[in-house]
Amino acid sequence: MNKQAVTRAPSRGLMLLGILAIATVLRVTFTSIAPLLDDIRTVFQLSTAQTGFLTTLPLLAFAVVSPLAARLARGLGIERSLLVALIAVGIGIGLRSAGTENMLWLGTLIIGCGIALGNVLLPALIKRDFADRVARITGAYSLTMGIAAAIGSALMVPVAAHGGWQQALLVLLFFPLAALLLWLPRYADTFRQASLQQTWPRARSVALFPRMAGYAIFRAKFAGLLCGYRLAAVYFGQ
Repeated sequence: MNKQAVTRAPSRGLMLLGILAIATVLRVTFTSIAPLLDDIRTVFQLSTAQTGFLTTLPLLAFAVVSPLAARLARGLGIERSLLVALIAVGIGIGLRSAGTENMLWLGTLIIGCGIALGNVLLPALIKRDFADRVARITGAYSLTMGIAAAIGSALMVPVAAHGGWQQALLVLLFFPLAALLLWLPRYADTFRQASLQQTWPRARSVALFPRMAGYAIFRAKFAGLLCGYRLAAVYFGQ
């Protein structure tokens, strides 16, 4: 066994942990607000339509931002684009937990934009770097998202009971921070390789961009349809 093979296995293992950590961020920060909607609605005296729109706002971000993910990845590379997505989600969580209505809306929108980027870029990364295990990694990624959503939603009510809804939402900052810690070594490795080559290594992912663009457009259309359905449900349910 050569040295390159020995060093590559831990690197791929750490990268897999990073992918699963990002998967938790993409789901838990979106779904965990649902158990707190009654508290938020009471504090800010939101109408039924406004409360419904608050949960629909990330879907609007998906529809707008998803088609732009491939373009961002062309310019920055997939690794740096995912880093941007994680930072955006972290900033959004902080703003959403600030305690003012304007920050609630702005933070929710930024979170939706970060999740939209991750939803498109992460599957493309799996296809690029785990081409021999796409089905297995995608299954683990999907399972992780489901488990994270369940755990996050279950924790919100007890945390809010002790510290309020703001603290409960702020607790979610743990997930992007943990993902960043796991992702930084991968980002640093990519930066180091790029410095040696004096260019960002985008050649390997060029072939993915047409598929990424098609996938992003599909997600955007689906998100638009779902968003329209939810808005209609809110309107006619008043």
